[in-house]
Amino acid sequence: FGRADLAVAADAWSARSVQERRSAAVFATISAGLATLAVPPALLAALARIVEDEIRHAALCRQLARELGCDDENDDLGAAERRLRPPGRQAASAALSLLLVEGAVGETISTATFAATRAGTREPRTRSALSLILRDEARHARTCWEALVTLSSEATLERAQLAADLSHELGVVELHSILPALKRVEAGNLGTPSRAALGILPPLKRAEVFYATLEGNVFARMKRLEIDGAAVWAARFQPRERP
Repeated sequence: FGRADLAVAADAWSARSVQERRSAAVFATISAGLATLAVPPALLAALARIVEDEIRHAALCRQLARELGCDDENDDLGAAERRLRPPGRQAASAALSLLLVEGAVGETISTATFAATRAGTREPRTRSALSLILRDEARHARTCWEALVTLSSEATLERAQLAADLSHELGVVELHSILPALKRVEAGNLGTPSRAALGILPPLKRAEVFYATLEGNVFARMKRLEIDGAAVWAARFQPRERP
């Protein structure tokens, strides 16, 4: 692989390390917040295990970033503060929101994204790392959906609040992650086979996976929670058009 491709891959693994460490903070918050609710001990243990998984993922991503030439260890979690400590919300209410938004929906999208990334990866160590993370992410998503269904049967869910939180966050993700990817496609940046082989998902594929996972997976699962996924998506956060 050329130096430019290796540098892009190194930056990608560095960014993944930050994301995985942020996820560890998110799931620690979820576990603490749900401990006061009617969640079976086995589910609480499964949620707590996710924290360890995400820390292990962060270390693995950091190791690969270093081997590829990126020594930057910027693990600033400032961007996570808005979600971890929403103003005026009780710990249990905030934890339920995180369980749906970051846990069930977020890990489902993450699983699909890692699967698509691994499908195009040919470099052995990269593919191995993606396989390990993918296996865990799929289990994380299942655990979070199971916890939500359990809490739904206990009439614990504040569905209107959860729908509003998810609607806003999906809009934020689309604005800051998916739309920029589509703009890169419009500018002619479709990715390259060599970068795909190093685990860099082409921008068009990233957008396709995001939308397909919402429509083909997430919305159907939300029906079991008596939340209208299509309505949540239609009401998502969108910035006002500037004159």
